[in-house]
Amino acid sequence: MSVLFGHRRLPITEVADPWDALDVLEAHDADPGFESRWRGFQRDCSLLLLPTLPPEAGAWVAVADEFEAGRLSVDGLTAARVGAWQFHDARRDTSPAVELSGLRAVMYRLWPPDGRDWHEAAWYFLHFIGGAGLREDRWPLLRARFAAVLNGASEAEPRAAADRGLDSE
Repeated sequence: MSVLFGHRRLPITEVADPWDALDVLEAHDADPGFESRWRGFQRDCSLLLLPTLPPEAGAWVAVADEFEAGRLSVDGLTAARVGAWQFHDARRDTSPAVELSGLRAVMYRLWPPDGRDWHEAAWYFLHFIGGAGLREDRWPLLRARFAAVLNGASEAEPRAAADRGLDSE
């Protein structure tokens, strides 16, 4: 994988954190199975956050699971999302920021996958889980879901970039 620097593409030789990973993953967001792996990562993070959140957040995870299993319609998911926003907004002035960030992170799976603006939504998701206290935890979870893509970025791309005349030497 590479990033644009000026007019040259430079290889990313090491994907060291989730922020670097977003740039690598963006090139793969149309790959088969990408959306389900990303939503799986969101679920993994949500499950880590649940012990610190109100029980309603656990119900949102269950609703999203039902939707992804095909047992709930988009309308049902939308109804749950509306209720989640109402719950979140009612707590806005009384709950600590760490809880509100956690609620927002868990709410992400209450939108049906649409493939548009993935990078921006992913950037916000990482901010919310970080604000909720998941910092180091998120990286192994992301690497586990996208091992082939992220590991390949650190091994194959420098050679491929050199073959195209884009090496940094």
